[in-house]
Amino acid sequence: MNKPTRVCLTCLYLASMASIVSHAHNENIASLIQQFEHADVDVQDSASKALTEIGEAAVPALIAALDHENTGVQAWALNTLHDMRNQFHQLLDKDTSTPYYKHIVRGLVKALKAEDSDLRYAAIIGFIGYTGREELTPEEISGFIRLFYYGSPIFSPDASHILLPRMGHHGRSALIEALHSSNWALSFGTAIAYGYGFEYACNKPELKVGTLPPAVVPRLAEGLSHPDWRTREEAAEVLKRLQSCRIGEAAKALEALPPFGIISQTIKDRQRFRDPDALDSLNADGMTFKFNRSIHYDGEITISSHDGEQLGWNVERSSHSVTITPPEGKVLVEGRRYTIQLRDVRDILGNQIDAEIEFSTEVPLRRAP
Repeated sequence: MNKPTRVCLTCLYLASMASIVSHAHNENIASLIQQFEHADVDVQDSASKALTEIGEAAVPALIAALDHENTGVQAWALNTLHDMRNQFHQLLDKDTSTPYYKHIVRGLVKALKAEDSDLRYAAIIGFIGYTGREELTPEEISGFIRLFYYGSPIFSPDASHILLPRMGHHGRSALIEALHSSNWALSFGTAIAYGYGFEYACNKPELKVGTLPPAVVPRLAEGLSHPDWRTREEAAEVLKRLQSCRIGEAAKALEALPPFGIISQTIKDRQRFRDPDALDSLNADGMTFKFNRSIHYDGEITISSHDGEQLGWNVERSSHSVTITPPEGKVLVEGRRYTIQLRDVRDILGNQIDAEIEFSTEVPLRRAP
């Protein structure tokens, strides 16, 4: 065999081996992405780390996975691309001209609209790493604003942490329009999002979010009187955050709220129970205290007899009430005085109630049948 023939055969061999290696490599990448469908999160995480180690060669397959029918696969693909961006800065670091950039941002915008919360969160986090530009595009901004419809399955006010510092003129105009929308869910949700984002940025001078739009606090104040207590709580929480940023209007809105207090209670201070049936009812149903705002910390609630014996009643809490019920052997008995202590019961704003209620069970002796 002459030398040219040997060289030709060697080249064919090397090309064939390269093709085999490349095929095996691609099969390995495809197999790793397939593991994103596994039910075990450790398997998914291991696959993600392996793909991150492979690096740029895995990027095209991960981009293709952004259109996978399984939203879990999409979320893991976004997370892996985000990790790659952190590790391989040359891929996407403030360079919008790479062949991958456009496809990844398209996948991010699509994921922002997903009903799956994990996928939306992956997209929100992804925007931190993938969009090196100073400002988001109108399409990206509209994708974020879709997340601000209060009460919708995809409501994600924390997305404002990404949007506010990089919204530019178009973003500011779009948010102001949303704040003044006739759709209350959009208007109120945008006010909440703006409050979260503004509080996040108020102690970070490097995040330039401008001044708080005048419409934000009035929209939140409307929520304080909403029929749904969760909406009232959301509004109060955001106003509290703005108050910490020295927004005077937020402080005034919170000061206008009625004091946190008990609006109804089974037992009143210095009450006497003279009816045996009433005492039986207390032991059967327990005692309930209802509050004008929901409870976020029920502190310490105890009941004891006049001689200091702790009865150790069970405490059950709902959104706006606390009920204490006696365990076996710890019931109220006739002819005794008792004290109920409510210590450090708090609402979402940190307002607290400390109360001490004394009552007696001076009931007549029961007659033998």
